[in-house]
Amino acid sequence: MLFVRLQKDLPTSGKPSGIPDDWPAEVEEVKDGTADPKDGRLVMKDAAELASYKASLQDAYDAWYDGASLPLYKERKFVSIDKRTGELIAAGFTFAGKQFSLSTNAQNTFTGLYAIRDEPALSFPVKVNTLDDDGFVELTEPDDVRQFYLTAVSTYRAHLDAGTALKDAVRAATTSAELDAIKDPR
Repeated sequence: MLFVRLQKDLPTSGKPSGIPDDWPAEVEEVKDGTADPKDGRLVMKDAAELASYKASLQDAYDAWYDGASLPLYKERKFVSIDKRTGELIAAGFTFAGKQFSLSTNAQNTFTGLYAIRDEPALSFPVKVNTLDDDGFVELTEPDDVRQFYLTAVSTYRAHLDAGTALKDAVRAATTSAELDAIKDPR
C-alpha cells in the first residue's frame, strides 16, 4: 500500500490539484492495514494504481494547460502570420518580368496614376522604377497603367487574403494541437 502526497503546496493559479512539475512530491510505501493518514495523503494499493491516477491527472492538466496557454499561442501565431505577410509585401510584385515595390508610398503613387490614366494631362510613356531601382517599365497607354495597377493590387490582396485565411484558422482553433497543425505555406 502507498501513501501519496501529490504536492507540498497547493497552487493558486487554478491548476488542477496535484500537478506540479515533479509530482508526486512524496510516496511512502506502508504495510497493508496501516491506518489511513489524516494529513491529506492519498491511499493507493500499488504502483499501478498510482500510475493510473497520475495519467488521469495528466489529462486534466493537459486540458487546463491548453486552455490557459491558448490565447498566448494564438497571439504568437498572429504575429508570425503578420510578419510573413509583411515580408511578402516588401518583396513587391512582378510586372513585365521585373520586380516593383508594394510600399505604402508606391501604392499611393500607383493609385494616383491609375486614377488619372485617361486624363489628357497625363503624357505617355510613364516610366516606373523597379524595386531595386536597377531598371524601369514604360507604360505607353492607359491600358498599360490599368494592367500595372491591377497586377499590384491583386498581388497585395493575395498576400493579405492568404494571411487572413490563416488567421481565421488560428481564431477557430480550440487546442494547441490544432494550432500546431496550422502551417504558413507562403
